[in-house]
Amino acid sequence: MFNELFEFATEQNLIDPEITKVLTIYDDNPYITREENLRTSVAMIIPNDAEVKERGEICVSSISGKFGVGHFELSAKEYGNAWQYMYQDWLFKKAEKARDAAPFELYVTEPPKNFKDKSLTDIYIPIK
Repeated sequence: MFNELFEFATEQNLIDPEITKVLTIYDDNPYITREENLRTSVAMIIPNDAEVKERGEICVSSISGKFGVGHFELSAKEYGNAWQYMYQDWLFKKAEKARDAAPFELYVTEPPKNFKDKSLTDIYIPIK
């Protein structure tokens, strides 16, 4: 999915190193959705004035609303614990209420390619 998105963005000159960040959007809740039915999307932040010629499954979309944001430095094996912290600890300690929208990860730096490397990742939880 990421390769297709980057290829598309490169062809259309949408990548700006100062602005462009990549996201993974989790369209389904893994605690209530069977694994074979889980849907995940990838997205990219691009300049506001960019002109996009949509193609296939790649389209323009926007994310809005209020989010709780956790900032993490994670290895590949630590992502599950970070999500658990955001939903089980942070959400309840802050007395926030989750809203019905897709949570996502924003990769501040490139995601880790192996279990040793770490990356900076922000986890966004939609809240009311």
